[in-house]
Amino acid sequence: MSYYKDKRKLGSGGYGEVWCVSKADGKLYAKKVLIDDSPDAVKRFQREVRILASLDHPRIIEIRAVRLINKPFWYVMPLYKGSLRNEFPGIVGEEDRVIKVMTAILEGMRYAHEQGILHRDLKPENILLNSDDDVVISDFGLGRAIDADTSRATSAGRFLGTVGYMAPEQATDAKSADHRSDIFSIGRILYELFSGDTFAAVQDLKRLPVHVAMIVDKCTKSDPDERFQSVEELHKAFMSIVVARGKQSDNERILELMEKAIDNGTLTDDETDELADLVAKVHDNPDLLHDLCMKLPAQVIGSLWEVSPVATKLMIKVFTDKLAVGGWDFGYTDEIGRVCMQLHNVIPDYDVRGMLIAAIVEVGVSHNRWNVMDLAAKLLSGRKEPGEGLAIAHALRDFSHRVRALEDRIVLSKVDPAIRVLFRDER
Repeated sequence: MSYYKDKRKLGSGGYGEVWCVSKADGKLYAKKVLIDDSPDAVKRFQREVRILASLDHPRIIEIRAVRLINKPFWYVMPLYKGSLRNEFPGIVGEEDRVIKVMTAILEGMRYAHEQGILHRDLKPENILLNSDDDVVISDFGLGRAIDADTSRATSAGRFLGTVGYMAPEQATDAKSADHRSDIFSIGRILYELFSGDTFAAVQDLKRLPVHVAMIVDKCTKSDPDERFQSVEELHKAFMSIVVARGKQSDNERILELMEKAIDNGTLTDDETDELADLVAKVHDNPDLLHDLCMKLPAQVIGSLWEVSPVATKLMIKVFTDKLAVGGWDFGYTDEIGRVCMQLHNVIPDYDVRGMLIAAIVEVGVSHNRWNVMDLAAKLLSGRKEPGEGLAIAHALRDFSHRVRALEDRIVLSKVDPAIRVLFRDER
């Protein structure tokens, strides 16, 4: 096997080194060399070679050559551009990329478990890739057969694995690790790929998209019985919840974001940006935009305004237009008035405020709903900034007959002159 010529050292670990090597034809490979010749290290290296030689799957690193008779012991594998850890700056939070890489990991580990092999040290450093479509799992040095009764490379008081990725049961006793311990590690990798929060002692699932948080939460339960019970089960859930999410309609995604905003009272900056883009795409769906305005917390719509005034104004324009032509239950008219008042208070734009006031006037008067008419009178009488009264009067120009129905609820001397001309006494 001497035809593999050492070129340069790529890295080193606790018991081995990895070298870039070449063959006579100039093709490059990676060679893993055992530098620790202790009995435990030799057994571990032999076990890794044995495991890799038994696995034949495009998502698991392939052995091309091996030397286990004379020291130094080594094996040769294809050379990859880098590890998943190296890719973190460009992949964190990029859902399309994460889906591709995570799907490859799940495919590889599903196969390994089906062959009765555990990894026990899954982490970004042990995922190698040339591209998002060319991904393999490596470093089965801590791996073992699921039903092995022989030494499991552990001793009293010792754990094996990597802190941050180890399941609780593996950290306390490596002998107790099973296929669900690998599932825990996969969940931790997925958490990092979306949050960018590496080696976090405590996961903050609020940093993740809801559909991803559901998967991570189940993977990383402290009790193995509460996790996915197989990589096959995890793989199916990932494909149905995460991958399918990437194919869901704009309407479905808006509803998902709306539910999260209702539950949490807020959205992340990225989710707010996404919602603004989606609102612009569904401008021809007045029912959906009506629901958004009625159900989203006012502060979320205020944040939406800061991100995209154009999309927010479009949403409110569709919303108020629908209010003007709809027939609403009396109880619901009160809710409409309350929402319009809240939106008026969180959006500083004079044109938007005019649209909202016009909507309250129309709904209140057309339904003879006193509570809503009182809200309209309050908004009309309030102090206005220069130019605000004119914008509101412009929005009300087609509702002047409704405005005059509020005369007995308003002290005209307190009304902005631009609005006051809409009342009968000023004509």
